[in-house]
Amino acid sequence: MSDFSALNRQTPERIRKLTQKLYFSKMRILLDNGFFGYLLLQMKFVFTNSIANATAVACTDGESIFFNPDMLEAMEDDELDFVVMHEVMHVVLKHASRSLPGVDGNRMNVAMDIVVNSNIMYAIDKCCKEPVFSHLGVPMHLTPGGAEGYLYSAEEVYAMLGKDRLAAARGRAGRNRKTSVDSHEKFTGTEAGDDDSDAIDRMVEKACEYADRRDKCKSHGVSGGSFGGRGLVPACVRRIIEGRKASAVDWRTVLNDFVQKAFSDYDWTFMPPDARYGFTDFYLPGFNADCAAGFSVGNVFFAVDVSGSMSMGDVSRCYSEVLSAVLQLEGRIDGYFGCFDADMNAVVKFSGMSDLDEIEFVGGGGTDFGCIFRYIKENMRDEPPAAVIVLTDGKAPCPTEEEALRLPVLWVMTSDAHFDFPYGRTVVMRKNPNRT
Repeated sequence: MSDFSALNRQTPERIRKLTQKLYFSKMRILLDNGFFGYLLLQMKFVFTNSIANATAVACTDGESIFFNPDMLEAMEDDELDFVVMHEVMHVVLKHASRSLPGVDGNRMNVAMDIVVNSNIMYAIDKCCKEPVFSHLGVPMHLTPGGAEGYLYSAEEVYAMLGKDRLAAARGRAGRNRKTSVDSHEKFTGTEAGDDDSDAIDRMVEKACEYADRRDKCKSHGVSGGSFGGRGLVPACVRRIIEGRKASAVDWRTVLNDFVQKAFSDYDWTFMPPDARYGFTDFYLPGFNADCAAGFSVGNVFFAVDVSGSMSMGDVSRCYSEVLSAVLQLEGRIDGYFGCFDADMNAVVKFSGMSDLDEIEFVGGGGTDFGCIFRYIKENMRDEPPAAVIVLTDGKAPCPTEEEALRLPVLWVMTSDAHFDFPYGRTVVMRKNPNRT
């Protein structure tokens, strides 16, 4: 049974009724969705009057779920179940322990909620029906492009949200809304230790195993819970589990090797792609994770492909990888960020996260990798970049090494369909299963 903190002004009878309300919510969810139900059995529930947002029903610190008694009391069954699942998803995705200096907090909060809500809707009925709640209104669940949030990580949705789109997302969610699902005030930004992070991973894996076993045994004629159906494991969780199983090679080896060699006198002449790493995971957030203390990255040139063959999701994904790299190396990285199709455009000099916060993506034409190096030759002759990192789908001819100015180049591919760069290092970028 979950633990509850005593509130001085609460009567025993009111505490009993609120406890019963949460207990029934837990039982409905357990009957309807084995994944969420299993996780709820591990969670600690706490009543509190100290949630800063007085209209929020709940909040979490990654370990416990805190409830505002006044807001909880007003909740109808279906929306309370949604709130509880919402907090569980924040725990699953480790949102409370994200270290996000330099990030627009409001924008990231919206991005996290879009991802969380969409994954809950997927678990309910694969997003077939948009819920409209009496007090909560319509939960935010769509990206600015109209796609479901479960397809992306919070960082990817963050990259899609500009100021205008942020206001639009909030405005749509605000219709019929009288109460906030939750407050993110306990998201400390303190990275979870390896033991805590591993404990959450193990708990999530066990929840998946429990849900799978239960669904195999469950009679097709039995249904329960306020959503009245057979609950699914959230889509992003399946990606996390499958991604861990698929990672045969540590991608940090690729990145650290590249960065350290690029910033030395290493000769990259005609170096072929390393086949060992051609089909492994590549995530820029790990760019410097294992480098020695004090290691800094100066004058790096990031180039993101915005040509017609790149979807909005591909571009946002590449942009979010760059943001995450710069974020993790805040204060120890500087350089240039630019977009390209047939021409190089929107080149920005950066020394931190805030310099990249409002990038406008202009493109949609053909692809010419040569334009990257022509730009460097014409505009950076006196101080060429120490390394060039190109994020692309690879659908264009490769310039010669002479045309690429014999610079160290890391070709980061959005898929493994095009894998024929004759120099530099080539790796394939897949969705990071742990960053959602």
